[in-house]
Amino acid sequence: MHLSSLVGFFSRSRRSKANTQLRARIQKQRRGLFIESLEDRSLLTIVSADNSSDALDELSSQNDLPAYISAQIPVAGPAIATDHSDYAAGATALITGNGFAGGEIVTLQVLHADTTQPAAGDNPWSVTADADGAFSTTWYVDPVDSIGASFVLTATGSNGRLATTTFTDAGGQGIDFTSVNSNGTNGSWSLGWMFQANQSAQVTQLGFYDDLRNGLAESHVVGLYTESGALVASTTVTNADPLVGFFRYHTIGSVSLVPGQRYVVTAVTGSENYTSSPNGFSVDSRISFLSDRFISSAALAFPPNSSNTIGWFGANLRFGATNTTTTVASSLNPSTFGNLVSLTATVGATGLPTGNVQFQIDGSNFGGPVVLSGGAATIATSALSAGNHSVASFFTDPTGSFLSSAGALSQTVNKAPTTTVVSGGTFVYDGNSHGATGSSVTGAVGLNTTASSFTYVGTAGTTYGPTPTPPTNAGSYTVTATYGGDANHLGSSGSASVTIAKASSSTTTQGAGPFTYDGTTHVGGGGSVIGGAV
Repeated sequence: MHLSSLVGFFSRSRRSKANTQLRARIQKQRRGLFIESLEDRSLLTIVSADNSSDALDELSSQNDLPAYISAQIPVAGPAIATDHSDYAAGATALITGNGFAGGEIVTLQVLHADTTQPAAGDNPWSVTADADGAFSTTWYVDPVDSIGASFVLTATGSNGRLATTTFTDAGGQGIDFTSVNSNGTNGSWSLGWMFQANQSAQVTQLGFYDDLRNGLAESHVVGLYTESGALVASTTVTNADPLVGFFRYHTIGSVSLVPGQRYVVTAVTGSENYTSSPNGFSVDSRISFLSDRFISSAALAFPPNSSNTIGWFGANLRFGATNTTTTVASSLNPSTFGNLVSLTATVGATGLPTGNVQFQIDGSNFGGPVVLSGGAATIATSALSAGNHSVASFFTDPTGSFLSSAGALSQTVNKAPTTTVVSGGTFVYDGNSHGATGSSVTGAVGLNTTASSFTYVGTAGTTYGPTPTPPTNAGSYTVTATYGGDANHLGSSGSASVTIAKASSSTTTQGAGPFTYDGTTHVGGGGSVIGGAV
């Protein structure tokens, strides 16, 4: 078999996102065997870098050589990714995919990693890949069943190819540790710890310590107090609540922490263990740990006492993302084509939000994400065409501390005015028509053109028109130049005078005579008039 001349159809994988077919041939070179495209003479892939007779024999023995070669070309499969590996309950995950076929319908589903059951919410759902085989979509991390959960995200194309990734909802604990040195119990206590809020934050869950992480023997009341002892929130944690790290958590109505304010989280320990000697102790950046708190009580009570140790850990809390609202405003609405328009998105939240705003105009991204400054983000443009435009602003926080939100408005852009100037003139009748000697039309964004039509009408006793035909006869006329406008500019008109003066003439007479009186009338010999064209 003469391999250098063999031609077949092979799968394209290096030069296209899709696994399409192309006409190619095997080519033997010093470095080995190659597949060469017959479309553009480009080298697609190495079949074998081994020039030995064994490699040649292996190729020569194939009954379906094109299929064999296709199998040697690595085909890049589709891929999906989330913008974070871990999310707070109530956050929105941004999901992107690529490597699918253009226009392919992709079905996505989020499953619990431990039970393979579908997660709560809009699930499964479908998107359509763009012409390049890519897509983006979002999924709400529902607090109903996401707390402490690990998820598997699958994306299945209508062509049968599959991509997977994983993410969790496991972070956001007030305090955390990697292990403990000892546990203890000595009766019913309200044990807890004091902290100070470093920033605005939303407490969405209260938790209790599960020492062996194998279940709670009894239920525990957990409370969140202000420094002065006012109860802000409380709940009961049971064995049915999900485990995150060393704590089981129960969801509460969101509580907003005030920056600079001190709080105490505490729980009734009952007969179960607590710990005061954790390893790998860490504190969420949204708060600062201050001291332990305790009081001997069989019921939930504010613990005023402190031993200034690292803490008696029976209670904990988790943070969720802070709710936000996004509005977008225009500096000039309606505006006129060519005007500079500033669009400002303002993100409202408890505390000062951090994150980015992506602006869209008529459904397409306008520039890249803009970082919030003082809770606002602004873009400016003078390139909006005349008409109505939909403007949207999408806020996201890469840290997951603030929930995503969006705002929208309709921006009206009016057509820009134009100025039409026409030049007339003074002429002398010569038998030819005479009209405008020139015109110009100017307007916003560099418009510079000429009038599209002219109309002539007689004035000052001259009867003529209106007509687009320039006049010929002597008289007074007005020429009106008109510009009809375009998609972004209004029409306009301008006028000028056109005067055609009568042509000069000379008269010559010829006498006949002299005559002698004879009582009869004698007439001259004739005359002529010379002037302009007749």
